[in-house]
Amino acid sequence: MKKTIGLLMLLSTISFANTEKSEVKNVAKEKEIEKKVKAEDPSYIVEAKGKKIIKEIRYDMNEPLQAKVARAKGGITEKMKAADLAFQRGDERIAFVRNEENEIMAMQEALGIEVEDKFLSKEFDKSRANYQETKAKTEALLKENEKLRLQLAKLQEMKAKLTKVQ
Repeated sequence: MKKTIGLLMLLSTISFANTEKSEVKNVAKEKEIEKKVKAEDPSYIVEAKGKKIIKEIRYDMNEPLQAKVARAKGGITEKMKAADLAFQRGDERIAFVRNEENEIMAMQEALGIEVEDKFLSKEFDKSRANYQETKAKTEALLKENEKLRLQLAKLQEMKAKLTKVQ
């Protein structure tokens, strides 16, 4: 009796394993067919491109602002442009926070609680003001640098003419 039960269990396990293998093969075939259909279907291609664009927009909206500036390639002017874009994105993000902070301040005043000045939007504004000041100084230095380059080029030209004359 025990041998019969053991034999039945062994046969059922083997048959189960065989059906499981065939099911896995069927699922793999279905996925392969689905991939082929999706690759040929233009609406799927458009949908996939749309999803990719939406993903890029979400990443752009949620990417840390420092990363936006650090990712910028090129010289200082490109970095400044990237920083300007980062601050624009920061303004978009902070707009909601400003509204919430204004509501909190109004509640604090209504309840007679001392209003705190330590709010994220104020810190953002300070950072922006600091950046604008630094940017103005940097732009002035870049203009000065360009003038000096032009003067140097003229001096080198004059030196070349003098060496030809002598």
